[in-house]
Formats: sequence, C-alpha cells, structure tokens
Amino acid sequence: MSKPPIGPRSYPKYDDPTWQNILVTYALVGAIPIALWIFSQPITGIVVLTTSIALFFSARGAHRLTRCYYECQQLAFEIAGKTRITVTQLPSNDPN
Repeated sequence: MSKPPIGPRSYPKYDDPTWQNILVTYALVGAIPIALWIFSQPITGIVVLTTSIALFFSARGAHRLTRCYYECQQLAFEIAGKTRITVTQLPSNDPN
C-alpha cells in the first residue's frame, strides 16, 4: 500500500536569507580558489595568509585604541610592568 504525499506543513522551513548568510556564502565561494592557489604555491600562500591575518588583527587593535582614546581622552601603556606611559589630550583654551 502506498503512502499519501507529504503535506506542505511537514516540509522543512527555509528562513529568509540575511546579509550575514549572504556574506558567508560569498566568502566560502571566494575561499575555494584561494585554497587551491595556496595548495599550488604553499610558501607564497603561507606568507600571504600570515600577512593578511597580521594586518587584520593589527587593524582591529588600532581601531580599538582609537575608539578608546576618543571615549576616555587618554591612553595608558605599561612597559615591562615598571613604567607607565599615559597619553592624554589636553583641552584647548581656544574660544573658537
């Protein structure tokens, strides 16, 4: 005896795509040729990949420091746990 067809209520629900899902999809599509290039030229690929990761984290750190400086109006650095350097922005007395 055959089973009746499955009704539309039991179909899996597909969510509407979000911008994050779309960007992840494009990143994965772009990662395939990059991975093939890295496998074909491993030394150059590793150098480029390492440089890209270092630039990414450096830019993130610089952005955080800049945001912190604008919010707190100062930055503090500790060097070897003994010396502390504080950089502040003095208020301007200029009436303009």
